[in-house]
Amino acid sequence: MLEDVSHIPYWDISTLRLVIGGHALDTDQTMSDLNCQLENFSKRGSFYVLERVTRFVLTIARYRPLHGSSYIKTPRFLVWKRCFVNIRNNDQKCFLYSVLSALHEPQKNKERLSNYVPYLNT
Repeated sequence: MLEDVSHIPYWDISTLRLVIGGHALDTDQTMSDLNCQLENFSKRGSFYVLERVTRFVLTIARYRPLHGSSYIKTPRFLVWKRCFVNIRNNDQKCFLYSVLSALHEPQKNKERLSNYVPYLNT
């Protein structure tokens, strides 16, 4: 008598890997992580066995860390919501001004840089 066989799709999104210029992607570590995830799946009582991999996608993207920048005009659909302060500046200190706007909130004209200049050294 043949055993009942069922095929189920399984997919997984593995952890992101940051590869800094000049260093190779550690494929051994990636394979180890995939094997560990499959093992954990089987340990939960499924007793499924991987028969084949039908699709494997590797996505590569340039890493661009977030950093302070200059003023960017607020999109029109957000202006009326008044849900944040967008300080008009001409330098690269947006993050500093956002912190100062939380610590030293002016009563009016919150987007004006002149409200925060006195607190630059605090």
